[in-house]
Amino acid sequence: MTDPTRTPLSILTLDDEALILLSIEGTLIEAGYEVATATTAEQALALLDSIQFSAALIDVGLRGGDSFPVADVLMLRKIPFVFCTGSDHVKIGERFMDVPTIGKPFTDQLLLDTIDQVLQPT
Repeated sequence: MTDPTRTPLSILTLDDEALILLSIEGTLIEAGYEVATATTAEQALALLDSIQFSAALIDVGLRGGDSFPVADVLMLRKIPFVFCTGSDHVKIGERFMDVPTIGKPFTDQLLLDTIDQVLQPT
């Protein structure tokens, strides 16, 4: 849980399902985070060029492709992130094997715990 006396941390959320995105956004805002949302990899990449994010939650499978280009930029910029996926058949690949992944559907508590985990200093 975030400390209300400090500046809110900014989280990028990427999901092509509008209802899921709204749910994630609401949960994160209620927990004290600032949230920017994207429904495509292109939108997420544009947001990454204009906002300094503390972390990200990105859906692996998107309509017309995947979120790996976004994940590559997040890794390059050393922005911690979490994958979420609704598929058991998604191949995330070796380069992302250390990235936490949560399966859909997930609880609000699992979402918040996982975001808190990646925000912890290593």
